[in-house]
Amino acid sequence: MGSHRFALVPSHGHELSSPQAYLALCYPRPEGCSQRISRLYALGVERILSLGRSELPLVGLRVFGKGHASVVVAALLEGRVVAVKSRRGDSKRASLAREGEVLELASRAGAAPRPIYWDDELIVMEAVLGPELRELSERELADWALLEALGAARALDAVNVEHLEINRPWRNVIYTGAHRRAKALIVDYESSSEGCSNVPSLLGGLLSRLRVRVGKELKELLREYKAGCSQRVFKDLERVILTELRALQR
Repeated sequence: MGSHRFALVPSHGHELSSPQAYLALCYPRPEGCSQRISRLYALGVERILSLGRSELPLVGLRVFGKGHASVVVAALLEGRVVAVKSRRGDSKRASLAREGEVLELASRAGAAPRPIYWDDELIVMEAVLGPELRELSERELADWALLEALGAARALDAVNVEHLEINRPWRNVIYTGAHRRAKALIVDYESSSEGCSNVPSLLGGLLSRLRVRVGKELKELLREYKAGCSQRVFKDLERVILTELRALQR
């Protein structure tokens, strides 16, 4: 299966000085957005792009994501596509700075896209243009994608970053492609804390979808992992899950 099924192609773009850019980067009201625009110009951002799975109302722009606290917009930086997370103008959240710091830690662990810049209002990061976990078939999940996602969750646990939404991983796990060599990355660290329960939380939703039998050995390993998050127990978890996945494919 090729990644072309999930290809995201920008339909058009807007200069940073355009009304569309002001509205998208300070959604839902463009007042006071000049400072953000100036920072992006200084970084080398050339324009924003209409690219993503969501649509921004009243702007006519496709975006990577839109939540209560922020909007994630595609942009062009020195000829490459990046993602710009911008704090909403009506957000109750005071700053994106802590999320930028957590993202940097998660990225160094190999579990998240690399941040390029962050401050209170903006995070500029690498764009991940492959499929979201929810877009993959059960066959792909059982074949390779679940283990990739599990590896990313383990990487977070190893650096004591707990993603508080990973129990609903369908949009938070994105792949660099739809093939066996694709890497799984975990995005959106608005809700995070210190801890190491990502592996059990991720498995909670995925195993039921795949109808994997959660037998006595797997239950005991999950309990043991929660107690200490050891690498040894994780490898045992991987082994048991791989055995179950292979059984599903017979």
